[in-house]
Amino acid sequence: MPRATLYRWATTAHQLLQVGKTQQALDIFRGLVAASPHDSVFHCQLGAALMTLERVDEAFDAFQRSLQLNSTNGDALVGRGEILLRRGDVPGGLADFSTAIQNDPTLQRRSTQRARSLLVTLKQQSDQAQKSLASKTPAKK
Repeated sequence: MPRATLYRWATTAHQLLQVGKTQQALDIFRGLVAASPHDSVFHCQLGAALMTLERVDEAFDAFQRSLQLNSTNGDALVGRGEILLRRGDVPGGLADFSTAIQNDPTLQRRSTQRARSLLVTLKQQSDQAQKSLASKTPAKK
């Protein structure tokens, strides 16, 4: 199948995902991955559909495969970073977010905007936790 046709199907699947028809989108993304197994974008989109269904381990594998094919895929970096945070691997998640932002410093992609927001939120939470801890620690004489 010509690449342009595959990408038209990907656009359709993305639109289905956006309107909540996740299973239909998932089926199309699986077909796209089967038709073009070396396309990083299709693996990434498959990961996004799987995340929507809370199939986190499968989504992680899809994002990993996407990044094996294209280590600079920002959407895959953010997706994998979110999963790493869920799994408690904060340094890994932060590293993925930082790399995605370095690759898109003007925050053109929604995923990079999301990564930036998450980093800001995590920083604020960290600052609050440090203040709280400092206020509970007795002063040294």
